[in-house]
Amino acid sequence: MSDRIPGFETPKDMVHWEIRTLVGVDAMKELVDDIDKRNRLLSRQGATVSEQREHTVIMGNTGTGKTTTGQLFGQYMRLTSMVGSKTYKEVTGSQLLRMGHKKVERLFRPPPVDPAAPRPRLLAINNMSPKPDFDTQDPANFTLKRGCLHKGGVLFVDDADQLVGRHAGRSGQLILHILQEAMDMLLGELLIIFAGCEEKVMPLLEQNPGLRARIPHVVRLEDFTDFQMLGMLLDLIDERFQGKMAAEARLDGAYMHAAVMQLGRQRGQPGFSNAYAVRNLLDEMCTRQAKRLCALRGQARVPPGKSPLFYLTRDDILGPNLGNAMMLW
Repeated sequence: MSDRIPGFETPKDMVHWEIRTLVGVDAMKELVDDIDKRNRLLSRQGATVSEQREHTVIMGNTGTGKTTTGQLFGQYMRLTSMVGSKTYKEVTGSQLLRMGHKKVERLFRPPPVDPAAPRPRLLAINNMSPKPDFDTQDPANFTLKRGCLHKGGVLFVDDADQLVGRHAGRSGQLILHILQEAMDMLLGELLIIFAGCEEKVMPLLEQNPGLRARIPHVVRLEDFTDFQMLGMLLDLIDERFQGKMAAEARLDGAYMHAAVMQLGRQRGQPGFSNAYAVRNLLDEMCTRQAKRLCALRGQARVPPGKSPLFYLTRDDILGPNLGNAMMLW
């Protein structure tokens, strides 16, 4: 990713740019581009389009970016005219189960009117102090109070597959039915985004044809390629060590390529975790480096101008077994 951040006319444009700079997630980039182009055209045409359904399922294997893209897509959509408010709420399927179907239903009902509540002061309109427009880490985004979505907005349900299966039972089915009713009750005002692993989310759609009919967008995030994982690895190294780390045969050289290729051979196997696997690979390299430096008491030989603390050897990168095998190539 380039360090240069361009200027933006609107917060929505900034979020669109953030999505486009993500590694992989091409299907989500295409969806956001299509929505953006369609809305720009409708605006030029002067068309009024109400009661749109934009509910979305994001599925993919572990570490393909489902949570990150779900958050950014929700942020992008709440800044459009396709939802009724700028409210953003994030929850997991298991949290909805713990709430129970009655509390979930109350999220979409207007909160009770408290006759003793003080009237808002009109002078409050003079308070023009700037406030952050959106923060996915804001605890308020994870607080589900009664009526918080009664005017619409965005609800992001991560790990949505937790709502189906034997452990979810009847409660999971009731919650899904309530979400389906909310889609109709708040048509054109509410966006619900579901995310989860494909093999677990598909039963959610297959068991609920009524729900599936109300979700026009199903996005599949592919596993990262070797090239994408290499880019992620180099970005992680640069970020963790502030650009100080060097490596034998260069950071982007043959040893790093070999390490990523070895990692990529696990693609398609159970347990392959994409971005998490890349982070684990870097941690393994750092562990091997630490063991080597401790054994040599920091007196390791490095090329002129390099620091032992910021230099990864072939064996650090590949491990002794793969490193020795490469010597025979």
